[in-house]
Parts: sequence; structure tokens; C-alpha cells
Amino acid sequence: MTAFFIYLFKAGCWIAVWWLIYHLFLRKETFYAFNRIYLMTGLAASFLISLMKIHYPVEVFMPQPSIAVAENAAAQAHSINIYSILFYFYIFGVIFLIMRQLLLLLKINGLIRSVGYTIVDNYRLVDSPEIKMPFSFFNCIFVNLRQISEEERKLILAHERSHISQLHRIDLTVTESACIFLWFNPFAWLYLHSVKENHEYLADEAVIRNGYSPACYRAALINQSLNTSVFPLVNSFTYYKFKRIFMMKKETSNPLKKLAVLLLIPAVCFFFWAFSEPEYRVTTGESPQQPVIPLLIIDGQESSASIEELDPNRIESVDVLKGESAVKVYGEKGKNGVVVVTTKKMAQSPKNQDKAISGANAMPPLDSLLVIIDGKESASSIKELNPEQIESVSVLKDNAAISVYGEKGKNGVVVITTKKANNPPESK
Repeated sequence: MTAFFIYLFKAGCWIAVWWLIYHLFLRKETFYAFNRIYLMTGLAASFLISLMKIHYPVEVFMPQPSIAVAENAAAQAHSINIYSILFYFYIFGVIFLIMRQLLLLLKINGLIRSVGYTIVDNYRLVDSPEIKMPFSFFNCIFVNLRQISEEERKLILAHERSHISQLHRIDLTVTESACIFLWFNPFAWLYLHSVKENHEYLADEAVIRNGYSPACYRAALINQSLNTSVFPLVNSFTYYKFKRIFMMKKETSNPLKKLAVLLLIPAVCFFFWAFSEPEYRVTTGESPQQPVIPLLIIDGQESSASIEELDPNRIESVDVLKGESAVKVYGEKGKNGVVVVTTKKMAQSPKNQDKAISGANAMPPLDSLLVIIDGKESASSIKELNPEQIESVSVLKDNAAISVYGEKGKNGVVVITTKKANNPPESK
């Protein structure tokens, strides 16, 4: 139900954009056929584009799915109650407008049945004194011929025949349906007003093109607006009288003004951005563990270097402290374990300690250091190991490393044995 209301909101926003561009840039121009295409295309596009969805990915970690799901369910239950009330109110408005249209149709049908009609040039002419102003409905023209002169009758019938021949009833049916669907949106009703207004311009243009005098035609409109015979013609017809007179006298508009529709391009981009929806990718379970970095002690001094940066040829021994023994000696810094490295005598003094660290002349390539974990060659870094899992560490160098591991051990070998409970060593 929430998605339905979001769809209505999107469609209403699109209709507002199309109507505003028409009202600001196209309404007073004389290319009425183009405006008709623009208005009807905008109406259809507003409902179709609103169905499109643009997504962007969002990574979400949910450490306690049971609690999050419960809270989400409670929020949805509350929103369902609100949307249910709004939905019933919306349906009431739709039903009311549908019933109103049905009553108007019944009234028109009753008028046709009561007075009858005459077939004239493939349309039905309904003449009745109950008709206050001429109008057309599908292929029927309703008029009170007793109150108008012969000359004015020709103008009125020509005008209404233009409505019928140009199939304006299709535009009105579609637009009226959109107004029922979006009855709460004022822009939908403004859109209907603009469609009707443009229909009158189209009918006026067709009458004048058929050879009728523009002056007489404008006089007939003024007579109808004042409901008296100010001019030699007599009275009758309908909507937007003074606007239509102004538009009939206006010069043909510059076709380049049609380029105002290009304003739809940034509007489309903005709305696609504004209405894009997140696509959540939920990861449940425990939070990913951060890599455990043990404290490195080189010749009794804390070092920020990595053990991989040490030259294996200069290492005398490596010891690993874990748990309480590490904390007891090195405090909180040793809570993640301590790797104690003792270098050869030539590197034991503080002046020479830095020489044991990798440098331009001391450090072998990182990928040349062979790491053996539980009897197997490993491509993993020593930093990736958890000190709590290490049972012992030994270092082989020079001929001792080559005699056991061949050419792979020529730059030194670090042999690590983990606890049996986590990774039992394999026998050779």
C-alpha cells in the first residue's frame, strides 16, 4: 500500500512539471496542435515514468537480526494503520467523482431521450430550450436554436463540428480519468483546464480556416459573453471567450519557442535522482574481526616495524608471548601478543638495531621469505596470524634453510607451529 501512495505522489509531481512548462512557455503560443500533443504525451508519460525505479546499492550490517526484525515489524504495523486510513479516504474520493460523472451521463442521456435528435452531416443535433449554452458530447451537438440567428447558428455548429472531427472527446476522457485517479492533486485539475482551453483554440482555428469571418466570429463570442445583441449577430456559445478573442488576433508564434520542451531534460534527471531508491544488501551475524597486530620487540626495544621487514640473516631467535604472560611483562600493549626478536650480536646494540630492519641493502624481497605453517608452505602473511594460535616460532637461515627447503629457503625460513586444538600438525 505504501508503494501505491508513492506511485501517486510521483505521478502527481510529473504532471505538475509538464503543466508548469506548458503554462509558462507554451500556453500563449499559437501552435495549438503541438500543444495538444505535448499535453497528452505529458499525461501518459507522467503515469508511465512513475513506474520506473532507479536503485543504488547500500551495504548494511545487522549484528542482531532478531531485534532489528522485531523493530521493523513494529514500525510497519504502525504505518499500515495510517496508510489504511488514507487509502479508504482516497477510495471515497474516487467513488464520489465516478458517481458524479455517471450522474452527468444519465442527465445527458435523459435529455436526448426526452427531446430526440436530428442527424446532420454524420453527427446528432439535439435542440432543446433547456440548453443554456451550446456544447458537444462525443458525436452529439447540443444547442438551443430558438435563441440564435441563422448566421450565428452556422458559426456555433462549425465550432462544435470541429470538436467532433478532431476527436477532442478522447483527450477529455483520458484527462478526466486522470483527474479521478489523482483527485487530491490540484495540478491534475489545472491540467484538465489547459486541455479544454487548448481544444477551444483548435476549434476556433479550424472555423476561421474554413472561411468564416474572424470579425463575425469574435463578435459572436462577445455577444455570448454579454448575453445581448451588441453586434448585428445575436447570442450564444461557451468557454474562455475573451482569451479566445485574444488568441485569434495574435500573430503566429516563432516555432523556436517549441524548444521550451527541452526543459524536461533536467527535470527528468532531477526526478530520477530524487526518486532513486536504495537497494539494501544486508549482512547478518557477527561483525567482521579486525586483524590482530601483536607487539613487536626487537632487542628489548618496542618497534613499529613489521617482522617481515627484518633480514632473516640477522635474526638470532624469535619468541612469542601470549595471554597473561604478555600482559604481565608489557602491560596493555601486549594484550594481542608479543613477538620478541633477538638479533645477532652485531645488531644487538641500539646503534646497529636499525641495520637489522629492512633497508636498501638489508631487506630481501618480501615474497622471497618462505613461511612454513604446521609443515606446509603458506602464502599468508605472518601479520594475519592470531598470536593466541601460535605454539612456537623458529627461524632457519643460510645452509640450514637450504638443506631442508632447497632454493626456496635461500633467503631464510620462518617455521610456525600452531596449537594442536586449532590446527593439528600433519606427520611427514
